[in-house]
Amino acid sequence: MRTELLYNPILLIQRLGEFFFDKKRLRKVKGTPAASLSLNQLDSLEFLQIIMEEIEVNTIYDLGANVGTWSLLAKTMVPKAAIHAFEPIKEYQEKFLANTRKVDNVRLHKIGIGNMNGEMSMHIAGHSSSFLEITEAITNIFPNERKTGEVFTPVRRLDDYVHENNLPYPQLMKLDVEGYELEVLKNASECLKRCQYLILEVSFSERHKGQALFHEIISFLGKNNFYAYAFPCNMHVGQPITVTDILFKKQEEL
Repeated sequence: MRTELLYNPILLIQRLGEFFFDKKRLRKVKGTPAASLSLNQLDSLEFLQIIMEEIEVNTIYDLGANVGTWSLLAKTMVPKAAIHAFEPIKEYQEKFLANTRKVDNVRLHKIGIGNMNGEMSMHIAGHSSSFLEITEAITNIFPNERKTGEVFTPVRRLDDYVHENNLPYPQLMKLDVEGYELEVLKNASECLKRCQYLILEVSFSERHKGQALFHEIISFLGKNNFYAYAFPCNMHVGQPITVTDILFKKQEEL
């Protein structure tokens, strides 16, 4: 236990509250496809609960699916929905398929989603791999996530890929593409017209070179009738924010 908790009762109460809340969250996923996930992989749990209470979700897109942890959580919270996951890195594709092999109605698309149709260079840096170069801001926090190489991966604009493959449009899209979110969204206008909720990782400082920051994401989404709707339950008030997930909800035009 941190010694400062002994003489700061407010901080102690806050930490105790977080402890019991975390226990409750873990109980919710016990015996589900998300049972093996750690607490820091449950950040979208409350977002998904909000969405479930408001609409019926049939189709979900997981953009930047990595090894499948978010898809497992989504299938736990919205079991009837079909999930279309997109992941361009071969190593993560194999882990995704292994992690989701026992889960029905999850389809992996082995492709990156971006602002062009063709191939792009992926900067490999662990879970911070991106079409953008990483900065020291990431490696200073996560020493193991430093650039180890580059690979060329197939990439498609989302709208084009959906049309070409006759995919159903989503009610919910989750984007965690390491600083490339705005480029994906700019080329997904048809999907945005039909989507009702977005879960995005949004940065307040540059973690990848040239990435769009919070204010740019908010401005673009506002022009497309999406507005910030919920922040993570574990966000600490009064502390600097570098990156966070945000739930956006579409507000239909009057």
